[in-house]
Amino acid sequence: MYIELALASIAVFLWTQVTSDVARHLLYNIIIMSSVSTLIFNANPLMKFDGYYLLSDLLQVPNLYTRSSQILQAVLQRLLLGIRPTTPVATGRFWLLLLYGAAAVIWRLLVCGTMLITASVLFHGAGLALSVLGMLAWFGMPVLSAFRSAIQLFRTAPLRLGRGLLVGGTALAVPAAAMFLMPVPFSTTAPGIVSLPDGNRIRAEVDGFIERIAVQDGQTVAAGDLLLVLRNEEITNGHRDLELQIQQETIRQQQAMRDHDSGMASVAASNLKSLRDQLQETQRQLQALQVVAPVAGQITARDLKSRLETSVSAGDELLIVDSHQAREFRISVSQEDFPLAERRVGNEIDVRIGTRGLVPGELTRVIPRASRKLFDPALAATAGGPLAVAAADDSSSDLELTEQRFEAVVTLKNPGDEQPLPGERGVTALGHQQDSLAEHLHDRITRWIRRQLTIIARADSHAGS
Repeated sequence: MYIELALASIAVFLWTQVTSDVARHLLYNIIIMSSVSTLIFNANPLMKFDGYYLLSDLLQVPNLYTRSSQILQAVLQRLLLGIRPTTPVATGRFWLLLLYGAAAVIWRLLVCGTMLITASVLFHGAGLALSVLGMLAWFGMPVLSAFRSAIQLFRTAPLRLGRGLLVGGTALAVPAAAMFLMPVPFSTTAPGIVSLPDGNRIRAEVDGFIERIAVQDGQTVAAGDLLLVLRNEEITNGHRDLELQIQQETIRQQQAMRDHDSGMASVAASNLKSLRDQLQETQRQLQALQVVAPVAGQITARDLKSRLETSVSAGDELLIVDSHQAREFRISVSQEDFPLAERRVGNEIDVRIGTRGLVPGELTRVIPRASRKLFDPALAATAGGPLAVAAADDSSSDLELTEQRFEAVVTLKNPGDEQPLPGERGVTALGHQQDSLAEHLHDRITRWIRRQLTIIARADSHAGS
């Protein structure tokens, strides 16, 4: 570790002097590998890396792991079987070595369990087979050895074996009961973002190009004021063509009536009705090119001028007219928590937004349609949000959620002197689930594994395409 840290120090000095990007990248990797990686992995004293030998030298206890294991084994034999050690297993620092031995065993179990889960996730079916083999290799021999010792003890001292089973069973039954039987009120939360009601979000009703912008960010407008002008030559030309066709069909109808040609007049009347229906639709589209404010309020739109002459599609959000109505808090609910959220519709619910205090609200609706669509990019993990995302299945550069989730809306009430701003992230408590600790851990681990499998499957599909 001394040598690696010295190399990292030299690499830091060289990194500040060189100008080549390749050399700086190489030196950066050396710095990280020789310092951070060394301190995180090699300095761990619970496994036989550099940190273990440093601790052994510091405590002046050779064979630290062996001696601490002997102490732990002697204590377990004394507690479970009532067997006193015939020879002293260690001298001095008894409790320190006992704690180290217990910590080392727990750490090894955690490492083994993590490696088994990782293998099962990364290698799919082969990973499950590797996990089974790993369990047999790591736990099979100790379990078999303990079983043989139990048989030998049954033959020589059955009362000690009975005591061991009673004490050990009790010691395992108490935490097992706490894990599997005792309900724990876990709080179920859902992330979300502050939003305005849909009526305040101005969306394009037709496709087109933004030809003129009549407002700017922060400007106050009245209901009916012009906001934007869109250009769509197809709609404009189509409207003119329909007007010409109606004029021509009207002349044809009048000519047929003068000629007393009832058949031709009937056909012309039918054509006129169809053309006028089409004209009415194109008039609606023509009016939609003039985007006006539906309510009075303040314009909220970043970089609005930069959108001039850019194309928009029907349904795209153009800007927001903040009428200072009650804010909404749009939350993303997992599939497992959907029943709990559905039961809370119409009830009071608290929301924590950023560093503010709790803001009361009411869960007004839950959209009963799961989707991977991300309704706000600020919730994505790539933008600092809490939701895991991956590249979309199609060839676009859009991101989508790694699992299907539901959208729900909380109407905020009495937010205080300062209104939450649209776009602020927060979290809401959906309630408490009276699950046991084991059920809660199983649920969390299952979600994590499912999410990792989804990410890996998507990465494999994109790599194959």
